[in-house]
Amino acid sequence: MIVGLQDLGDHHTDMSGDLEKATVASTTPPRRGVHNVVLFGAGASFDAGIPLLNSFVDKMWEYAIRGKARGVALSSADQELLSRANDIRLELERFNSRAYFDGRNLENILSLLAFEALAGESSAQKYEALVRAVGRTIELSCEIPHEQKPTPAIDAAHNYRLFWIALLGGHLRGTFPALITFNYDLVFERTLWRFFHLLREGSAKPNVKSCRLNYSFGQNSCAFKMVDYTVNLEAARHGFEAQAGFKAEVICDRTAPVEVEIPYLKLHGSLNWHRNRPEGWPTSLPMEAVDNPLILPPVFNKMDAKTVDGIWKTALDCLREAKHIIIVGYSLPRTDIYMQYFLKAAVGPNSNLQNIFVFDPLLFQDGNDSLEMQKRYKECFAPQFTNRISFRPLANYSPGPAHNGTFFHFVHALERAPDALLFSP
Repeated sequence: MIVGLQDLGDHHTDMSGDLEKATVASTTPPRRGVHNVVLFGAGASFDAGIPLLNSFVDKMWEYAIRGKARGVALSSADQELLSRANDIRLELERFNSRAYFDGRNLENILSLLAFEALAGESSAQKYEALVRAVGRTIELSCEIPHEQKPTPAIDAAHNYRLFWIALLGGHLRGTFPALITFNYDLVFERTLWRFFHLLREGSAKPNVKSCRLNYSFGQNSCAFKMVDYTVNLEAARHGFEAQAGFKAEVICDRTAPVEVEIPYLKLHGSLNWHRNRPEGWPTSLPMEAVDNPLILPPVFNKMDAKTVDGIWKTALDCLREAKHIIIVGYSLPRTDIYMQYFLKAAVGPNSNLQNIFVFDPLLFQDGNDSLEMQKRYKECFAPQFTNRISFRPLANYSPGPAHNGTFFHFVHALERAPDALLFSP
């Protein structure tokens, strides 16, 4: 099924019906060898306005207390939801009398509530309420909103547009990397859609006219196709002539052919996967967040994780095939024991792994924090391999000292020196 922009609202119900009738497809995305993997942490979403983990709870608290987000008053539903989430967080402080618990750390809160949910229905409801609050905080802070009709350029989308230009510009043919992320947000889905929906006359056409992000998860995929069209851009109000442009169409058929299919593996869930129906979108488009998203706590491996086993298996397979791994915006915190062992299990049998590049602003600073992050990464790999980990990668390709190690630095390097970052067969 292909949905044009003018048809988005009309096809919500039809899309849901199609998904209900479909059988769950194979969870392994078709690919011809994965030579490169890019792994994104929270730092990769920071340019979109989404807070980092160490400040996320404070931001959720701020929205609840102030009753507004980014200067706009909260709806009564959002106010109630975020205030309830803050109350739930405060209730957990009782654990501090015997156990160490950081009530300002989102991973601590989600992990503890996940185990508390085993205690009964009331605790499970608290966990679901907090998950919904996390989803709404991400959406309220995100400066790249869901749009059914495109608006003029969004400043926050600029770096992500550069990413898609670098990735799909033509010079990476045959070396498209697999993308693995720990983030729940829809920044990449929305900016890929915008990438294929160009409004400005004279905008260069992408060399690739269709692309699918394959979640490796049930019926879910996110694909867009570009078609020519003419857009008025409110010519009467602004005095412009009608301009030639391109229109993005949403490809809802998971089997429809596309020029490029990229594994996009969201290990901890996604705002567009419904918790009660994770295998397919219920009534929303891939760029639209659902009310009760599937968000996994950091200790979900000890819970019932069968719904996402396919995603983790595919991620493991991709990392075991990779020749180069690029890590962007992930500090590998010492508390994230599960991810440390996941990396060890992924790269341990990979005899073809040649290089690991880690982009993080902290690594470009001098001091104990930078050395400690390097130590955490080195402890995941054999001593004889650590000299192949670059902690200040492609410094000569940074847009400037203020951007060292950022997502923008990574994009800049990918655009200007792709052969230095990516293995090309």
